Amino acid sequence: MIGCGAAGALCALVAALCAAGRVHAAPAPAARCAAAKLKAVGGAASGLLGCHASAMKRSTAVDAACLAKRHAKLAAALAAAAAKGGCAGGGGAGSIAGALDGFVAGVAAALAADGTPDGRRCSAAKLAATGAKAKAKLACHARAAAAGAALDARCSAQLETKFAKAFATADRRYACAVEGDAAAIGAGYVDPLVATVVAAIPATSDGVVTLNGSLAGLQIFPPDNWWNRDVSTAAVAADSNAIIDYIGRTKPLHPDFGTTFGIPYVEVEGTQPKVPMTFLYDDESDHGAPGLPPGYPIPEAARYVPGYIEGGVAGGGASGDRHLILVDRDHGFLFEIYAARFIGGVWQGGSGAIFDLGSNARRPEGWTSADAAGLAILPGLVRADEVFEAGVIEHALRFTVRGTKGYVYPASHDATSGPGGDARPPLGLRVRLKPSVDPAAFAAPAAVIVRAMQKYGLILADNGSDWFVSGAPDPRWNDELMHDELLRITGDDFEVVE
Repeated sequence: MIGCGAAGALCALVAALCAAGRVHAAPAPAARCAAAKLKAVGGAASGLLGCHASAMKRSTAVDAACLAKRHAKLAAALAAAAAKGGCAGGGGAGSIAGALDGFVAGVAAALAADGTPDGRRCSAAKLAATGAKAKAKLACHARAAAAGAALDARCSAQLETKFAKAFATADRRYACAVEGDAAAIGAGYVDPLVATVVAAIPATSDGVVTLNGSLAGLQIFPPDNWWNRDVSTAAVAADSNAIIDYIGRTKPLHPDFGTTFGIPYVEVEGTQPKVPMTFLYDDESDHGAPGLPPGYPIPEAARYVPGYIEGGVAGGGASGDRHLILVDRDHGFLFEIYAARFIGGVWQGGSGAIFDLGSNARRPEGWTSADAAGLAILPGLVRADEVFEAGVIEHALRFTVRGTKGYVYPASHDATSGPGGDARPPLGLRVRLKPSVDPAAFAAPAAVIVRAMQKYGLILADNGSDWFVSGAPDPRWNDELMHDELLRITGDDFEVVE
């Protein structure tokens, strides 16, 4: 969104100061507990598959005593971690054991031998390698939890390489019943187990935190707010044709969201502790909500669990817009951060804005927000709960184009950028899908979006790619379907409204 531009030297200085002043505090009790439990579960996964590997080599039934010993060792380790105190909850022996048993049974079935000596040896080698990968991957998460840091990408990359090499070695050495299946085993069994275990063993004392959940019953700004305004009968702007020509009449609409990508949003309780923020654009950023302690209610899990911040990198990473959207339903506040990043033990961002969900107040004239236009981001997102549960979207949508110049109401910020000179449209511009587009001609999920664009339109909020519509990630999206359906709509189907 807001690049460093002329402030590049300042960006570099900020980054250098953060790196130089990096401080690693001792892990909190909840983090220590989680790290210990994650290591224990990894050891159990490796040990249980080791029992299967040993039986495979000997061509015997799996030794029940071997399995029982591994389960007992895990239960003891989890109990020991809990006895030290400070655990954030979850990670009970029963629930973890159930996840492990399902994982082991699935892997054992997927890597079943063909009855030949070579096949058994190959299967045993791959079972052992899969156990080693699960153990190593959970160890990576354990180190991240203990450090209160993002998952180290190098840690994950190294174990992936080692895992693929182990499978390739087995394929070369033996006549395997199933060959070249490292990626399938990793994605189908190891990754789901790790995700389940990491989610079940929190390294924080966060309250109830909901990622991309239903916001039903929450009024996001008053009904007469610009995001909620019905523009189906609004007059067409005099310069509509020129603006549509600039953006592109033949360019298709593009859903900038899907099963694993988009701008996520996080709902937190009103009691969620507030975290202090430092901002690059500090003089145009908010540092606390009225009547609440200063700071932003960022869950600790956002430091090391992917999915909380746009871009999918735990802790935010170092590239991309990295929007972090936080909804405090209890107090009625929306907290939004651009370029969020956890580094050196602190949270920082490019800019931050806090909105009272019961108010129509704009940002101060000339101020940015977490978006280039100075607008809120959440109310313009296509959300799966609206499409699949409510079956209706009752607000305008956020979209981008390659270049903008100036701004118009309701925007408050000028982020002039991109090619086109005076032909560039202003931020805050509103377009509407023409009534000639028949919603009934589209698949159900896309039809909901089509109807919203005809009634509420789209508001230009940022510089980016032409006709890209923003939304939140959700596993219910069918990426191919949504892409193909919205691709049928082009710039010529839109008009600019007053």
